[in-house]
Amino acid sequence: MKSLLVPLALGTIALADSPDITAKIEAIRQKHAVPALGAAAMRDGELVALGVSGVRQFGASDPVKTGDLWHLGSCTKSITATLAGIMVDEGKARWDMKIVDVLPELSTKLHADWRGVTLEQLLTQRSGAPKEPPPEPWKIAWQQRGSEIEQRLAFIRGFTALPTEVPAGTKFIYSNQNYTLAGAMLERLAGKPYAEAVREKVFMPLGMKSCGFGGCGENQPRGHKGASGAFTTVAADADNPAAMTPAGRVHCSLTDFVRYASWHARGPLGDVKLMSDATFRKLHTAPAGQDYAMGWVVTERPWAGGAALTHSGSNTMWFCVMWIAPAKQTAYVAVTNCAGDAALKACDEAVATLLRR
Repeated sequence: MKSLLVPLALGTIALADSPDITAKIEAIRQKHAVPALGAAAMRDGELVALGVSGVRQFGASDPVKTGDLWHLGSCTKSITATLAGIMVDEGKARWDMKIVDVLPELSTKLHADWRGVTLEQLLTQRSGAPKEPPPEPWKIAWQQRGSEIEQRLAFIRGFTALPTEVPAGTKFIYSNQNYTLAGAMLERLAGKPYAEAVREKVFMPLGMKSCGFGGCGENQPRGHKGASGAFTTVAADADNPAAMTPAGRVHCSLTDFVRYASWHARGPLGDVKLMSDATFRKLHTAPAGQDYAMGWVVTERPWAGGAALTHSGSNTMWFCVMWIAPAKQTAYVAVTNCAGDAALKACDEAVATLLRR
């Protein structure tokens, strides 16, 4: 989660045009020896920079293209929180809803530690869930039996039958289990699978036509395992278990990724009004004593003119990062088809390049 992007002592942000960005992206890609790298920026809802370089598969010659798909990993979390905000304003959900209010079938095996956990605590990572999934429930998730809804409930039954790491509401612990459970609650309230609900309520209104779930598929960039200079290409459908979709299994094009980030940068000023101003602000406001809001890390940067929000994502085969500056109505994203230290540094440097004159 920690980003290496440091505050830059810049005044007015000026961005180069796309061809210049492409050349700079290629230089960064070569420096960090990642298979492919892409970056984009939007200001006031307009695309002002876009560049991709490298290859779809390490050791091959097929180049990446601007319309290719990239895995977003945990940047999916803010998408799930956005869906929650929309459904709260629709009257279909409440921030203080408890697990058994929505999924009563879990009540017989639900550990007492989980009984008071609310939707808001899940989205702000304050449920007390452990960082890593317990071994037995994680094994169940990988078995992937039944529909995706059934897989998600089987995984949730496993970890909610166990005690939380700390009492709910007392401590921030970053956990994929929180968003998996939040997604299960939202799909039950929506009356349709998570993927259908988020496509209908988030992707379609924002014009994000390229979005899908899981591995990016054939004839697309592949994820990679290993380190710089010794990458191994993974299968086209390689990803975490389907149960985890609300926590980190969305993929989309680079332009759709930056379009999504731009909507969050513009907020109530955006052309698409997905929720009330008050609900939008809640998504971006961290609870007292922590810097994690709902799918966003809240910080400050001089170049942002104040508050800056960010999140990174990785399924251990891809890496991406998004930064938004609400005061500037500007969004920056970077993506690569590998993970690890080189991927993080390449993406941070790509975003920093977008920030410089």
